[in-house]
Amino acid sequence: MVNVTKVLETPNPKARRFRLDLPVAGRSPVSVRDAAHAEGIPAAKALFSTGFVSSLFLLENSAVVTLVPEGDWEELLPEITMTLEEHLTPWSGAREAAEAADEPAPPANFFALPFPEQLRLIERTLDLKVRPGLAADGGGAEMTGLEGKTVYIHYTGACGNCPSAGSTTLDFLRDALHAGVSPELEVELS
Repeated sequence: MVNVTKVLETPNPKARRFRLDLPVAGRSPVSVRDAAHAEGIPAAKALFSTGFVSSLFLLENSAVVTLVPEGDWEELLPEITMTLEEHLTPWSGAREAAEAADEPAPPANFFALPFPEQLRLIERTLDLKVRPGLAADGGGAEMTGLEGKTVYIHYTGACGNCPSAGSTTLDFLRDALHAGVSPELEVELS
């Protein structure tokens, strides 16, 4: 059984981060955007059945729940807390190996690299520079595609419908990818 030890606000007023006494996911987040993707995750299935949850984001010993616009935390907090405690299960996988903290210099000509290497470098930059900051506020970012000089990003967790996601967070993401990958890389939300 997993217990909620603390509930924290996030920059997104519709999201709350629930600290848990046991890990429920590894360092790779689990993001469930809707009921159709909740299969196999009992907590997500139960939360989406309320009709007031728009996403669930799990990372290590945190769960971030985002409500639909008409959802009210004052009314729903006890029910959501109870649902998480009843349906989350402790993570049983081995702790994933952390990437080395050394940041390599960006390649001289990123766009001349083979496509798989381009994807790897973008993911590494997201892992080292972007995702830890977003996860601290209960959110995340997934790369959904790379076409030419444009990388497509989808926000998860509390970032999904946060008011600053299209401005401050996007600028942070662009800056990190320009410094770690290529200043010519364009970033668009998907």
